[in-house]
Amino acid sequence: MDNMLTVALVVLISSIVVFFSKEFGDLFKKLFAIPGMKLFLPLIFATGLVAYYESWVYLGLTKFQDVLLGLVEKLASWMPFRKGASDAVKILALMVFSFLPVMAIDFWIKKKKSYDSFRYAGLTITIVWLFLAVLLTINYRY
Repeated sequence: MDNMLTVALVVLISSIVVFFSKEFGDLFKKLFAIPGMKLFLPLIFATGLVAYYESWVYLGLTKFQDVLLGLVEKLASWMPFRKGASDAVKILALMVFSFLPVMAIDFWIKKKKSYDSFRYAGLTITIVWLFLAVLLTINYRY
């Protein structure tokens, strides 16, 4: 009985959404016409997702940090000097990994034969650099 109720509610809600789709579209247009809403609504949505799935986000960030620190240790072992090798590799990793996404996006845009370049290159590099700097400096095993 419980499955039938779920199916009935999904069909009912779907039919309401389809029936009033123009009104929902107009509502979203009015909502995004408010100044600053294009910035704050996705931030609020992303914050809600991070708060709801906090354990999964923490697990993903720690695994990414483990991979990043493992790569730094491997590259530091290849350096000809030992003192300060880890710090030097961390700085190089920050430089390289912050530019790689922007270079990949630029390559993809040029491959599509578009004449416009990526408009948010500086902002993207800054955000990725800050994210990687936090992951490389904060130790979660304290």
